[in-house]
Amino acid sequence: MNFLRKCPRCGSPLIGIDLHPAHAPWICQECGIGWFASELVEEARVAYRSERHDFGRLTIQIRDNVRQELEASYARAAALREV
Repeated sequence: MNFLRKCPRCGSPLIGIDLHPAHAPWICQECGIGWFASELVEEARVAYRSERHDFGRLTIQIRDNVRQELEASYARAAALREV
């Protein structure tokens, strides 16, 4: 999965952090928001609405993708996957 490692909200670089598998592995130090890779792909970025912190019409699809990421995180016992 190709995704941009910059915050969709403020544009700051994201840092990868490997916490509990339930945590988002990409963190913005400026906003304090955690992001999943599914939220950082081009399609999600185009749909992202900063004022609502959602993905508009793609919100359900992206949440399903995040759920799949979480399942994979639990399977490998790590939030951050190799990129």
